[in-house]
Amino acid sequence: MTPIQTRSAFRLRRYGTASPSSHGRGALRGAFVLALGCGLVATSCTVPPKHEYELAPGQAYDSSLETVLLFPINELVTIPDYLMKGQEDVSRIVGEYLQARGLKVERPEAEAFRSASRRAYDSARRKSMSLSGDNVISEITLSDIVPGVVEILKSTADLVVVQDLTVRKGEGIGRSVRWDGVSRKIPSTQRVSWSGTFEAASLHLEVFKADGTKVFAGYGGLDLLWGANIRASRMVLMDDRLEDEANLREGVCVAFYPYFGEGKVCRGIPLLGNERDVGVVDKGT
Repeated sequence: MTPIQTRSAFRLRRYGTASPSSHGRGALRGAFVLALGCGLVATSCTVPPKHEYELAPGQAYDSSLETVLLFPINELVTIPDYLMKGQEDVSRIVGEYLQARGLKVERPEAEAFRSASRRAYDSARRKSMSLSGDNVISEITLSDIVPGVVEILKSTADLVVVQDLTVRKGEGIGRSVRWDGVSRKIPSTQRVSWSGTFEAASLHLEVFKADGTKVFAGYGGLDLLWGANIRASRMVLMDDRLEDEANLREGVCVAFYPYFGEGKVCRGIPLLGNERDVGVVDKGT
């Protein structure tokens, strides 16, 4: 199975010379397809949503780890304005999830974190230049700056968790959209079935040791962003997006699975797969 592609490198571009990466709205609006039922989308109606994760061999959580440094959400990426609405609630739930597993959570203030991450990035950049000897800078990743941030903030954390929201593509099947381990009903003014691609919000997490070694990365689906206005034949941004607490908690649970080697059930639905494998697990609906 193919590991997920991580986004450690582009997180740091706001401190470098490249432009920050942004999430486009994609081709969802106006691109949905009305269908009469599941028969028109063949057997895809029974395909469970994929849950993508990457877990380093032998690096699942163990009880000797006591403290986690939780980076402020979305501080190292650029996100669309319409995702900002739910970011504080998601971050709160991430902290609560970690605390429920017995971890002490350190939350740096945003300004202190920004200063520390800039300093850590500059330090990693200088180190890269000195090692190359010809002023060629290698790609700076989160693994390069995490140790510096931990040191500058005088953190005692065993783990570092990086959290951000991202726009992902979900598959419309019947009256639902499935992506990143979850399934959500499509808000619609009529009872119709759908096929096609839909934009949806997900949580992306990366877990590092304090020395910068990355041990885990995963996605968890949170909520749909667009609802169907059948009369107007278009998709409209949902006013209540990222407000459903149960949806957010399920997405956080899925995003962390299987790092903690437990919680194989998120909202009563089992997550399948071997927690020490790297790759993709399927979540039944």
